[in-house]
Amino acid sequence: MINRINKYLYILTRQRITMWDLAIKAIIGAIFVIVVGLLMGTNVYFLAGLLALFPTFGLMAHYLAGTMGTTLQLKNVVVFGMWSIIPYFSYLTTVYFLCDKTNIYFSLGWGLIVWFIFAGLLVFFIKPV
Repeated sequence: MINRINKYLYILTRQRITMWDLAIKAIIGAIFVIVVGLLMGTNVYFLAGLLALFPTFGLMAHYLAGTMGTTLQLKNVVVFGMWSIIPYFSYLTTVYFLCDKTNIYFSLGWGLIVWFIFAGLLVFFIKPV
């Protein structure tokens, strides 16, 4: 089973990605979820907002782009990442203004919808060099 998954990952990426690579990424993500949960129970709960912006997935994306692609591809990934602040800011703004007026599920849901709208516009208008 693992060999079959590794084969499909190789076909998709044309690079050798092992289950160990995927497991490390999952462990890093799980650690951040645990830390955010622990922060929410303290007096410095607001740091969870900063930790949410820690470039966990950015590091992974930049590492993969830098090791599997060219320098130009890495630069394109970084620039697109800079533009991705716009959808995230729109998500935060939506949640901020809706959380007083609606329940958490409604405000987060609308935040995601707004994020998808701005992310779609970003993908449509920003083209790599």
